Amino acid sequence: MKKHIQRLQKLLAIDRVLDNHPVLFEEKPQAQAVKDSFSDLLKRISTLVSTLTQPVSNVYGPKIQSEKNLRAQLRRMAGIGILIARRNNNNALLSQMKTYKNLATRATAFTMCEYALFVASELQKFKSLAIELGLTDVEFTAFKQAADDFSDMLRNTVYQLTDRRTAWKELRFLFTQASQLLKHEIDELVSYRKDSDPDLYREYMTLRRMDSRKSSPGAEEAMLSEVTGSVTQTATGLPVEGVIVEIAALNLSTETDEDGYFQLDDIPQGQYSITCHKVGFITPEAQLLNTGTETNPVIDFIISPAQSGQVTPAA
Repeated sequence: MKKHIQRLQKLLAIDRVLDNHPVLFEEKPQAQAVKDSFSDLLKRISTLVSTLTQPVSNVYGPKIQSEKNLRAQLRRMAGIGILIARRNNNNALLSQMKTYKNLATRATAFTMCEYALFVASELQKFKSLAIELGLTDVEFTAFKQAADDFSDMLRNTVYQLTDRRTAWKELRFLFTQASQLLKHEIDELVSYRKDSDPDLYREYMTLRRMDSRKSSPGAEEAMLSEVTGSVTQTATGLPVEGVIVEIAALNLSTETDEDGYFQLDDIPQGQYSITCHKVGFITPEAQLLNTGTETNPVIDFIISPAQSGQVTPAA
């Protein structure tokens, strides 16, 4: 997010320079329309940045403690379920309850929640027997409520994370739109007034740093790109922080933030292999990055936690 904030600040500085030189747009409705479009883009970008600056932990933080509590309750309640199954000579139920108890601390949050809802349903069927075996009505009610609440929390977490991912995609799109508007229209408007308004030209070009990016014929081919993207978990769709994303051929690498997002800058035009890895996760297949055909491409990875015996990157 730091890079996005810096990028926004630079765009806002350019907008202020344009505001300080109204002669560029006075009595020129088409030029003013270009300026208004740029300012409107920055307003929306500012809103998105403000929203995404809020820690993603605000979204799934409450889920973590609720999940921990429900896992502990599930083990205890599955234990009661085992007793019920034995008393009823129900081998199928016995097998399920044993499995759910053993996997209570290891299953994904979604799977664990399904286990808890099933156990609550079975305990409800044999509630009288469960109480005779030691389960109190208060404990059962609390467990069932915890399972129902956690199920709702999971759905809400997914919705909120989906909203954040949508906001990130919109942010990347709007940054690209702003860059294109500068490159193809505002740069030309300012360059046209280089002689008549040298202060505007100097201030604007200083911020654009165009001389360093387009200093010679053929510089268009040497333009640098950026690649952005995200890394999420297969089963949960949750973002994965601390994943190393790299383009080995360029010796470029970065890490995902708490939203699972990453950004790599200053990539020359060409085709490259981009990979990601993190200890404890299966390394996904590399993806092809082509900066010659795409402007600021987006690359997303979906990774799975490694099971015992599977190879993952060394720490």
